[in-house]
Amino acid sequence: MEADATRAAFDVDAYAAAAYAQGKSLEDLQTELSGQLQRVRRSLYSLINERYEDFLGLSTSLTGIDTTIEDIRQPLAGIKQGIEHVHEELQSKLEYMDSRLAYRTQLREKKLLLRVFIDLSQLLDRVAMVLEE
Repeated sequence: MEADATRAAFDVDAYAAAAYAQGKSLEDLQTELSGQLQRVRRSLYSLINERYEDFLGLSTSLTGIDTTIEDIRQPLAGIKQGIEHVHEELQSKLEYMDSRLAYRTQLREKKLLLRVFIDLSQLLDRVAMVLEE
């Protein structure tokens, strides 16, 4: 039984249970896993060495990017200030509209109350006329 610890789905418990079922001793299991560890390490070193040139290429291609970022930073700061100013203006207008809406709501409620009072007054006038008859 060959261990494949390089697989993403390597299950240590299942591997140990299979080795036990085959009657392997702990020493044999240790020897086999040590060999697999060496293969994994070699594979990792090989992968790092293969990708190292890509990493160096990336770092050299990023040379000068800091000046480009600084060139963009100033206009972006101006845009940010403009957006913040517009946001403050809109917030101010929103608060004004909220206060106006609250005022209109109060007027609507007072108007409704006034209509109730007028209706009540008319009703009282009718009752008074009925009582006078």
